Amino acid sequence: SRYGIEVLDLRIRNFRELFDALLEIGQATETLQRAEKIVEQMQAELKTIAERFKPIQLWQRPKVFVEIWYDPITTAGQASFIDEVITRAGGVNVAGNIKQPYPRVNPEKVIEWNPDVIVLCYMGQGGCPGAQLAGRIGWADISAIRKGRIIEDISSDIILRPGPRLIEGVKILAQHLYGTEVENHVVDDINE
Repeated sequence: SRYGIEVLDLRIRNFRELFDALLEIGQATETLQRAEKIVEQMQAELKTIAERFKPIQLWQRPKVFVEIWYDPITTAGQASFIDEVITRAGGVNVAGNIKQPYPRVNPEKVIEWNPDVIVLCYMGQGGCPGAQLAGRIGWADISAIRKGRIIEDISSDIILRPGPRLIEGVKILAQHLYGTEVENHVVDDINE
């Protein structure tokens, strides 16, 4: 670094790597104690959420398809932190068996998966309005579309960006999946 500026290259694919990154940032910015406190709070929140969904058997959990782009259709696979967000919110990622982090998928594959819930969450501007999904060939018969379980109001900031607000994303997704509020203790402290 020619100018004496330290650069951190952080690759975050899951919550463990997020916690490590927060501690690394805390170390680099001489705010390690604050970072440790935030990580501890986040871990405690995730444990509380996990306890809430522990009694629900895997086959009883809603199958979730997250569309992060529409042309071509792109979703979150096994190697993405979004997969872990879905799981921690009590859902099952229909693309969880795909090893790539953000695979493009054939529209017929989504029909085959027949998700119970579809989450539309696009990075940047634009996207496909949920009302248009039924117009995709064969999609009108997908359970989520028939039952109107299309989620469009989750901010990409809390579900598509790996940071402390991912906990908020887990809670909001859980609220959509199960229709009950999940207490929020961490986010207020993080935003101070």
